[in-house]
Amino acid sequence: SCFLRQLSRKDLDETLTAETLDYDALRKSAEGLESKDELELVEGWNGIHWLLTGTDGNTDLGLPPLNFIFAGDEDLPSKSELMAGHILTDVRVGAVNRLLQKHTVEELLTRYDARKMTTADLYPDGLWEDVQDGVDVCRESLNGIIPFFTRAAEKERFVLIYYG
Repeated sequence: SCFLRQLSRKDLDETLTAETLDYDALRKSAEGLESKDELELVEGWNGIHWLLTGTDGNTDLGLPPLNFIFAGDEDLPSKSELMAGHILTDVRVGAVNRLLQKHTVEELLTRYDARKMTTADLYPDGLWEDVQDGVDVCRESLNGIIPFFTRAAEKERFVLIYYG
């Protein structure tokens, strides 16, 4: 899964100075969050990156700010080799939001190309070949991401993105 968490500067600083910054600690700290402050993308994150950038996120990260799934302003300092992530500043969050607001979910879904996405070997294997399932996963993810970034931008929040 890919998790997006919006945080104030103060909360981000506290999170980054925690004695143990690892996947389990971040998941445990999510228990006290309001549901709108963290978004889990179970399997659609590679597809979302493709729709926003036209790239696979492995050999080509695409251009900022819409490459936020795989690239941020600062890498997440991890205490575990099993966890990776990055941070988006409040400025980048605002830029992502402004660009997302220029598109509808349905417009972004027109960029779905099962053949190219499968050839690009996007995670998870096999999902993108079944066009209806792939589009449904991307639609659900976009329906979460767009309001998530709107709320984060309105509150001038940072976004922490991590994988597990």
